[in-house]
Amino acid sequence: MTQDLADALDLQRDLEALRPETPTHAPVEETSLAGKLVRHTAQLKTIGDVIRIVCANVESDLAALLALHLGRPREAKKVLANLFAAPGNVTITEKAINVRLSPAANPSEQAAIRNFFTAINERDLTLPSDPKRLPLRFELQPL
Repeated sequence: MTQDLADALDLQRDLEALRPETPTHAPVEETSLAGKLVRHTAQLKTIGDVIRIVCANVESDLAALLALHLGRPREAKKVLANLFAAPGNVTITEKAINVRLSPAANPSEQAAIRNFFTAINERDLTLPSDPKRLPLRFELQPL
C-alpha cells in the first residue's frame, strides 16, 4: 500500500513535469491570440446579452412548466438539462415535425416528461421559417 502511494506520487510528479510552463498573466500581444481578438461594438454586446437573457428566461419558464409534473419540482432544471442533452431523432411527415428524445431519466421523470411534452404540444408550436407551418410534436423515444 505504501509502495503504491509512492509510485502514484512519482507518476504525478513526472506528469506535472511534462506540463508546459504557462504564465498566469500575459499581454495579449505576446499570446497566440495576438491579432485575432477584436473589440465588439456596444450594439453587438447588447445583442449577445439579450440572447443570453432570453435563453435563461426560456429555460426558467420551461423548468417551471416541467416542475408541475415532477415529484421533486426543485430538480426541474436538472431534468430539463438532461432533456436538452438527450439523443433522439427528428422525422418530418406531411402532417408534423416529430421530435423523439431519449433522455436519461428514471420512470417518474419519464412520466413527468411525457406530461410536459403534452403541455408543449398543446401550444401548437411551429418553426418560424417553415412555409407549411407544420406543428412540432415532442415525444419520448420508445426504448
